[in-house]
Amino acid sequence: MKIELNIRKKIETPLLSRLRVVAEATYEGPTPSKDVIRQSLAAKLNKDQDLVNIRHIYTRFGRQYAKIIAHIYNTKKDMELYEIKTKKQKKAEAEAAKKAAEAAQKSEDPGAKNNQEQGADNGPASPEKPVESASEKPAVDASKENQDTKNSA
Repeated sequence: MKIELNIRKKIETPLLSRLRVVAEATYEGPTPSKDVIRQSLAAKLNKDQDLVNIRHIYTRFGRQYAKIIAHIYNTKKDMELYEIKTKKQKKAEAEAAKKAAEAAQKSEDPGAKNNQEQGADNGPASPEKPVESASEKPAVDASKENQDTKNSA
């Protein structure tokens, strides 16, 4: 898909460590996706596409024209600080963390089996709790029992 980008405005916001870009895009066929626009805009501005966040794509019915508003951050840390993650991004991060945890658990399991086979005793698996006797349990407040009996009478 061929996209032509014309940058109309560049607004520097140093407090947020970003550049706000307003651009116009002309294209053929359907409206390009955010990923395609992100790649084109990053190439035009010589920036890393991971630092580009497309905020809006405004189109007109029947026209091959779109107005684009994007934020381009100086660092990945700044982008993570100021941009809100979409549900899709949150879900992808959760799945990646789950896979990493499973991989870490799989890598730990063979080592634990080898220790058990060799008869290595590393102590109890879980700390034992001391058993409480009847004398150590807290006493019930007698005044509350007396109040309950008075209310029922």
